[in-house]
Amino acid sequence: MADIKAALRSQHIETPSWAYGNSGTRFKVFTQGGVPRNAYEKVDDAATVHRFTGVAPS
Repeated sequence: MADIKAALRSQHIETPSWAYGNSGTRFKVFTQGGVPRNAYEKVDDAATVHRFTGVAPS
């Protein structure tokens, strides 16, 4: 069990930048409150994900 936990701790998961924005289809974009307004806010959101999970450093 310890070796499984160590393997999981060593993983690094990269989240795509589009995951930090509005979502939608080619026909409609579904806007949400609090969506990042620029690249700096997207990086800040990604840092928050890493702070809570510890697995998304890049």
